[in-house]
Amino acid sequence: MHGRRRQTPEEAAARREASLPRVKALRALQADVVRRRRDRVHTAESMAVAGRLLEINPDVAVAWNFRRECIRSPGSTGRDDANTDVASSVAAREGRAGVASAGDDAAAGSPPDDAEATTADPTRPASYVPPLEDELALTEKTLRKNPKGYGSWHHRRWTVERLAATDAKEATLRREMALISQMLDVDDRNFHCWNYRRFVVSLMDGGRAIDEAELEYTTRKIELNFSNYSAWHSRTKVLPKVSDLSKEALDREYELVQQAFFTEPEDQSGWIYHRWLTAQTLMGARDGDGDDAAAMETLRREAGLCRELSEMEPSSKWPVVTRARLVRATGTESGRIEAGTEFARLASLDPMRVGYYCDCCARR
Repeated sequence: MHGRRRQTPEEAAARREASLPRVKALRALQADVVRRRRDRVHTAESMAVAGRLLEINPDVAVAWNFRRECIRSPGSTGRDDANTDVASSVAAREGRAGVASAGDDAAAGSPPDDAEATTADPTRPASYVPPLEDELALTEKTLRKNPKGYGSWHHRRWTVERLAATDAKEATLRREMALISQMLDVDDRNFHCWNYRRFVVSLMDGGRAIDEAELEYTTRKIELNFSNYSAWHSRTKVLPKVSDLSKEALDREYELVQQAFFTEPEDQSGWIYHRWLTAQTLMGARDGDGDDAAAMETLRREAGLCRELSEMEPSSKWPVVTRARLVRATGTESGRIEAGTEFARLASLDPMRVGYYCDCCARR
């Protein structure tokens, strides 16, 4: 398959047999972490055990949760100056930070930290908290192993949020932006990295200048790869911060996205962004911030461009789908009739979704 020779049953069995010692060792390590967390053993050795497990398998959520519990454990010792600053900051806002951390765990797809497990047990050895720099080093290792690991990204975000409350904020955020740029140079469509980039930018004290720089960054990434959906999505987040979304501003965006779908008409990234632009055009007209006639003019102009592209690429469904939505959005009877014709055409262009297009035809 894909040019690789298929293994024989004997070869597959031999490979499984050879991996058994490693699997057993990994299971024992994971069981050790679970036991230590259950018994609230917040020690340097526990942190080392959890770290070894995560370097082998970065997707063990319980190990990430355990490390955070060790760091937040009351009465912990061994903090350096940065950790002392973080500890006082976290203590001052423990209620808010604790709730946010649990919510972030759920959003990241990993189970939330066990709040009860953070209670110190006087019968246990003194707790230990490593420098938060250790957490950055560990997550960098795990992200190089799995750049799209939910647990690694969440733990790094948790760590940086606390470092941003210290005097190390500026240096930390500058280093994070450098790492993000490196990772996006390797894989410019890593949506985890894009989400994390927006988080880091939100912690920076740059105001509008930072947002404008981010908008320019998305432009560069899009021009390098029109199929970069993550960059288009990030643009929807930053554009409203630097623009009033006036007709002139939106027209510039329409010009940018037209380059994308005239270059790659089958790629859906640009078309989805185009749909977002259409929604902003209609929203401005409804809210009274724009001219309704100007909005209808924009819809007709874009519908005309879709017709032109459809004539150039008759087998492409995206210009037909977009045109159908645009003419129907004009709200005229002729627009509804034309939309029905386009949706009927889509039944032959995209037979897998014929039921959806039939529903669209019936919708008024």
